[in-house]
Amino acid sequence: MHGFSSKEAKAALHRHDVRLGRIMEALNEAGIAENSTVAILGDHSALDESKVVKLNVLFKERGLIQTNASGRVTDWKAYCKSCDGSAYVYIKDPNDDPAKNLVTDILAELLKDESNGIEAAITGAEANAKGADGTAFRMLEAARGFYFSEAIDGHYIEEVTEQDARTKKYTFACHGYSPEKEGYHTVFFAAGKGIRPGISIKSMHLVDEGPTFARLLGLDLGDTDGSILDGILDI
Repeated sequence: MHGFSSKEAKAALHRHDVRLGRIMEALNEAGIAENSTVAILGDHSALDESKVVKLNVLFKERGLIQTNASGRVTDWKAYCKSCDGSAYVYIKDPNDDPAKNLVTDILAELLKDESNGIEAAITGAEANAKGADGTAFRMLEAARGFYFSEAIDGHYIEEVTEQDARTKKYTFACHGYSPEKEGYHTVFFAAGKGIRPGISIKSMHLVDEGPTFARLLGLDLGDTDGSILDGILDI
């Protein structure tokens, strides 16, 4: 809500540190610390942003979205579904070539200038190859400093204000960006029973966590998308 490096975010880290300390104290008091493994992990990071991209505003202006007098969507040919730092563009009728062509033209024009808030657009097939939703017509990546909203009214791009953050209309940081984005990494720490100390992992995938934790528990998940992080294990 307040930003990646804000004082509020740093205060949250301190609160987490206190909670972790209580867990460690409880393990010691229970006499099970030597037989315990502690892992700290996140499923994503976040990036600061100050501008909101509202592609549905353009879709409505170009006749791809219809609304009633209350502003509610009554029909649509194309729609932008936000994932915050990324977004999917769906076409209602897969055979609607005019809608596809219009969306393609709109995106091509926006991609000419990164100040329009869109860094990249890939096809559904390309998204599927990355593990994303292959049924989408296009998958979009927000430019640094931007994120997507599904809002239909207002301006195509809006500046985030302090009032927006206070009322939770918009935020100053969000997730949902491509894991390939530079400087967009999450964390993985592990210590205790079964973990080799002093090991640094250059890279890994979220799907590696499950089989690795299963091995620590003496279990085998069988054939999975992830791999066991043997390099950190001492079992």
